[in-house]
Amino acid sequence: MVELPDSILLAKEQVQKLPGVGSKTAMRYVMSFLNWSDGDLNSFSQMINNLGEIDYCNDCGVFSN
Repeated sequence: MVELPDSILLAKEQVQKLPGVGSKTAMRYVMSFLNWSDGDLNSFSQMINNLGEIDYCNDCGVFSN
């Protein structure tokens, strides 16, 4: 069996954290990402990073930047 680069395996582990995504589906997503343009990958990663800046109010249930 072919050994995959660590970056692919780490990406698969992270994608598997999504609800309803198992090992095989995560690997399909990661393999799909490999076909994305650099611009699309950068946009996607920036969107994920921006999610870390969202705040949630436990009192009123509103999301804010």
